[in-house]
Amino acid sequence: MSTCAWSGCFPVMLTPFTAAGEIDAPAVDMLVEWYLEHGATGLFACCQSSEIGQLGWDERLGLARQVVARVAGRVPVVATGTIGVGDLAGEAACLRQMAATGVDAAVVITGQVVPREADDAQAEALLLRLAELAGDAPLGLYECPRPYKRLLTAGTLGRLAASGRW
Repeated sequence: MSTCAWSGCFPVMLTPFTAAGEIDAPAVDMLVEWYLEHGATGLFACCQSSEIGQLGWDERLGLARQVVARVAGRVPVVATGTIGVGDLAGEAACLRQMAATGVDAAVVITGQVVPREADDAQAEALLLRLAELAGDAPLGLYECPRPYKRLLTAGTLGRLAASGRW
């Protein structure tokens, strides 16, 4: 886990693959260094741009561990910790597992945990409950366009931030 300040540019990382379709670990290390050499002040591993839809859960955890190890505390690292399992307890377990990789925040894709038909109050209640179930896992939010782009209102974001969990 990093002790660096959270500001500046957190690029979404790409995931390099071998010709056989496996994560190319040496290329991941080179890519981390490239991002840092070019001014990244944090990294977002295991996100939509990282091809998470093509990665199994264990591969995502391994990728997050590798990025955290390579960064070695130089900048914060965040990674998506939700997978769309359909229940808050399952998502919370995934968030705790992702947090255990050493990332600075396990990120919640809002569209994976908040149903399309939920109103703002329901969305807020679900996210606050998810934070409770996630224990002490540090959390972040991502209004990813997949499976659908669930936008949160400024009021909801403010109240989530005030909870001290996001």
